[in-house]
Amino acid sequence: MSYTFTSLKNLQSLDVSNFDTSQVTDMSFMFNGCMQLEQLDVRNFLTSNVVNMEAIFKDCALLTSLEISGFRTSNVKNMIEMFSGVAGVSELRIDGFDTSKVTDMWGMFRGCTNVEYLNVRYFETSLVEDMERMFEGCTNLISIDVSSFNTKKVESMAYMFY
Repeated sequence: MSYTFTSLKNLQSLDVSNFDTSQVTDMSFMFNGCMQLEQLDVRNFLTSNVVNMEAIFKDCALLTSLEISGFRTSNVKNMIEMFSGVAGVSELRIDGFDTSKVTDMWGMFRGCTNVEYLNVRYFETSLVEDMERMFEGCTNLISIDVSSFNTKKVESMAYMFY
C-alpha cells in the first residue's frame, strides 16, 4: 500500500476504515503529502504484518486528530518521518507502540508543532541506529520522558530536540 494516496493535495476527507490491511507489509508514504486532509479514518487498520511505516502520515498538516492507538507495530523496522509535518494534531496515542524491531526513527515526530505530550517512555530502542531530528520542531512539547531509551546502537542524534 506504499504511496497509495501520496500527494492528493486537495483531498480533504478519507475513510479507509473498511480496508482489509491484514496482509499489508508496506505502508510507507501512504498518505504522504495530503496537505488538505482534515479527516482520516484508519482506526480499523490491521498493521501486525507491516514492516515499513516510513512517512505514512508525512505532511498531513491539517489533520486535527489521528486515531492510531490500535496500530500493532511489533514487526515495523522503519519509522522514518512517520508523523513528520502532522502539525495540527495535539495528541498522538503511541504508548502501545511496540518498537522492538525498529532500526530507524529519523525525524519520526519532526514538525509535530501542536503536540504537547508524547508517551515514548516505553519505546524499546535497543536496535535503533538513527534518532536524528526525531523531535525537531515539536515547539509545543511540554514534557517527554526518554530516560528508558537504549541508545547503544544509535549513530546519530543530531538535532534530535532542535
